[in-house]
Amino acid sequence: MMTLLIFLFIFGILIIVHEFGHFIVAKRIGVKVEKFSLGFGPRLFSKIKNDTEYSVSIVPLGGYVKLAGDNLGGYKGNSYEYLSKTPKERALIVFCGPLLNYILGFLCFWLIFFAGYPMLTTKVGGLLEGFGAQKAGIQVGDKIVAVDGKRIDFWEDLQKIIHAKTTSTTVNLVVLRENKEYTVEVNIKQKLLDDLLGQKRSVGLLGITPGDEIIKVKHGFLESFFLGIGKTMDLTALTYKALWRMITGQLALRESVTGPLGIFYITSKAASLGIIALLHLIAVLNVSLAIFNLLPLPVLDGGHILFLGIEKIRGKTLSVKSERIITQMGFTVIVILALFVTYNDVVRFFGEKKISELDTETNKIKIMTELNSKIALLTSENQSLKENLQQLKSELGQLKQEKDGLEAQFNSTAESKKAFKELKKQMHKVVIEIKEKTEAEKNNTGNRGFLIEDGKSTYSARIKGF
Repeated sequence: MMTLLIFLFIFGILIIVHEFGHFIVAKRIGVKVEKFSLGFGPRLFSKIKNDTEYSVSIVPLGGYVKLAGDNLGGYKGNSYEYLSKTPKERALIVFCGPLLNYILGFLCFWLIFFAGYPMLTTKVGGLLEGFGAQKAGIQVGDKIVAVDGKRIDFWEDLQKIIHAKTTSTTVNLVVLRENKEYTVEVNIKQKLLDDLLGQKRSVGLLGITPGDEIIKVKHGFLESFFLGIGKTMDLTALTYKALWRMITGQLALRESVTGPLGIFYITSKAASLGIIALLHLIAVLNVSLAIFNLLPLPVLDGGHILFLGIEKIRGKTLSVKSERIITQMGFTVIVILALFVTYNDVVRFFGEKKISELDTETNKIKIMTELNSKIALLTSENQSLKENLQQLKSELGQLKQEKDGLEAQFNSTAESKKAFKELKKQMHKVVIEIKEKTEAEKNNTGNRGFLIEDGKSTYSARIKGF
């Protein structure tokens, strides 16, 4: 779900920036913008402001700006209409859509260089059998710090230098191992590899693979500006070279183009790598979209600019019939290309291998779902056991209280018995004293008497005066 939201966000940026380029220049030139739409199909919501309807439609894979009088059938000759402007002004409106995408791509590259981006160091992660590095004694964990006297820090720089040595047979490397530097002479092996454009070319190889050591590289504000320009120019040159090789049949179209489905797949991979990877993807997509839209094909911006150039040369616009035929042809070409690209994306990213992987992932999800269900059941049973244990603890507490009450009663009874025994002793003592006094005064007592009972015996005494 998160990948889908990121994909829609990136796609939305591409569309909004592109259409805003048309929109803002049309406004500046004095052309009325009737509609600014993000997406196609039924509208989700819309708002009218300053004679322009802003809307979001249900299919987010595109967008458009509707200008007043932008076709011969609806043109009424008003000064605020698109066709009332000169070919140069109309070409500027069309051109500024791709231009804004191109500028955004450059800005993203600028931000990447300034904010910092990850780079592999020259630490050796592996050795290939039969190559010069292994024979020269280079070990996994070594860091290559210089090549033929030139200091290097990053794997990309090392790769460029070694690949360029197509005529050399050896190279002197300075290797850092356990904080000590060693100079090693390594034989270079030549091998034919495919480059980014599918061309076979001979490159030099040491026979090493990179380690997993990554550092963050940042540049100053102005330095990042010029690095951003250089990166944008390099990508532009590479894209046009690829287009030329596709046109001339030297590069397979299947391996070189992608559509929304492919972009979604790439987005899912970039999203897992972090914000810098996403920024790089946005930059590449914006530059690529700008270049693609400027191709001289009907329906594309480049096609409109081409026909405006023809109009400028001829001194008049195309007829309604010619415009309709060209538009239909261009639309047909775009639809066929879109279908081909979508099919290609399905095969390339979701082919048999990918479907197998998808099935594996589905099985994993199924297993995880079953495990979660079992965990939920065990959790429920555990909760029930906890409740039973709590109830038993409560009953045990009540029993303890009853026990304490009984012990208190028992202790109270024992104390009562003890007190009673003490009382009997005192009573017996008193009786003895009374008996002694009675015996002493026996001869002087009257005839009245009383009984004293101590619980065991009955004593009779006659006390004088009663």
